[in-house]
Amino acid sequence: MPVRKTNDNLCGTLDALDAAGVLPQIPPPVRTLEGAKRRLGLEPDDFIIQYAICPICWKHYSPQELEDMDSSACEATYCDGRIYQELDTAKGDKKRRAFKIIPHVSLIQQLRRIMRRKGMRKHIRDSRTPQQNGGNDSDDFIMTDMHDGKMWEDMHTGIQREVGDLGTVRDETVPGETRKQLSQYRFGLHLVVNMDWYVHSVVFQLMRCILIRLV
Repeated sequence: MPVRKTNDNLCGTLDALDAAGVLPQIPPPVRTLEGAKRRLGLEPDDFIIQYAICPICWKHYSPQELEDMDSSACEATYCDGRIYQELDTAKGDKKRRAFKIIPHVSLIQQLRRIMRRKGMRKHIRDSRTPQQNGGNDSDDFIMTDMHDGKMWEDMHTGIQREVGDLGTVRDETVPGETRKQLSQYRFGLHLVVNMDWYVHSVVFQLMRCILIRLV
């Protein structure tokens, strides 16, 4: 979001709180993005990577890749998109401004920052404790969260993914290692990708465009 729009949204929110009579007076609220970052002691630009993307096929380009491009044409096959436009700066230099940007953060670095927060580890549930009342094997067991699901106990370490000639997939134990449940460790990391119907429809439309171009 542009800085000016961010400032407008911030001021609009503060005006609404003021109209409701709940806007605090001490400390006085700041009304600019820069003021908010100073007040919070944050510098998001140190963590955020602004990727330029193609408005048509959504191919991502890192800041360095954007600067190294020979032209503004998208490098994806069969794509006619344009990635950036060149502008003249006040100093007479050329500057590339992307038509569309998507901000990302490094997943590993972000997880490290989260885990380093004071007291964070105490908030992580210890899955080594066995489920009460037999868990999902009992008709009287009441599920309260995702860790009560059967799949929570079916995640393992010491395995590798194998793909057959016909595309079948299975997880097998890595030779020389012991297959263990992830829930047997005090801390474990399991990444899950959630896709809703909107994402499915976008992927379908992209595949449809690719097939039409190929035909």
